[in-house]
Amino acid sequence: MLQPGETLEVELYSLFGSAKILVPEGTDVQIQGMTLLGDARSEVGAAATGTPPSGGRLVVTGWSVFGDVRVRSVAAGEKLPRGWRWAQPKRS
Repeated sequence: MLQPGETLEVELYSLFGSAKILVPEGTDVQIQGMTLLGDARSEVGAAATGTPPSGGRLVVTGWSVFGDVRVRSVAAGEKLPRGWRWAQPKRS
């Protein structure tokens, strides 16, 4: 979990695959690089979630070919949409 004032930098290189990254609500996200025949988007931000910034920042750099790069925020206890449920812990 990102703490206020921390910056996490991720280098991403993907060929024929997609990358999905979950971050806590209020995280500032910057996506730098390029995609070819794919999409790079951030579905986070104070305006989108209605929450104040937490002070943590994620910077994603690199490239993707034939795949998507998606960053999404999730609140504690929020039900994840279809396709993102892999992030939930397995129950015994």
